Amino acid sequence: MQKWSLDIVIAVTPAVPTAPIEPYVSPAERWTSQQKGRFIQELQHLVDSLPATSNKHDRAIVAIHFCIKARVDMASLLRGYLRLVGFNTGHISSLPQHETGDRPEGNHWTRNKAGRYTNTPFRRCRATDPFALEPFTPSVVQRNGR
Repeated sequence: MQKWSLDIVIAVTPAVPTAPIEPYVSPAERWTSQQKGRFIQELQHLVDSLPATSNKHDRAIVAIHFCIKARVDMASLLRGYLRLVGFNTGHISSLPQHETGDRPEGNHWTRNKAGRYTNTPFRRCRATDPFALEPFTPSVVQRNGR
């Protein structure tokens, strides 16, 4: 009687480590100088067009909504751009901290673990309705210098 042996070979591929997840980079950080200049003009126009009777807190909220909608969505970028149009950086630094959370009826923004802010839907401020404003889109000028 002949004995049979059956050798089964299974190829095992060791798990290849994947590349580390890249940190979040805001699209606004990749804008050309022309796109940045256009955005600053649009932001200044927005701030200048707000009612003179609105207080600085409401004006800042509207400007931050506009920035976030244009993907200027990191705290450092918000401070930098809003400083250029006349806002106090201390005020701009503290405002998102106090108005950020996960309650749509009580917060203006949410913030993810990467530090990216997003506008909370359905929240309105007294100065004007930021969602009714035409958003800035870098594609109007040129995207990434092309």
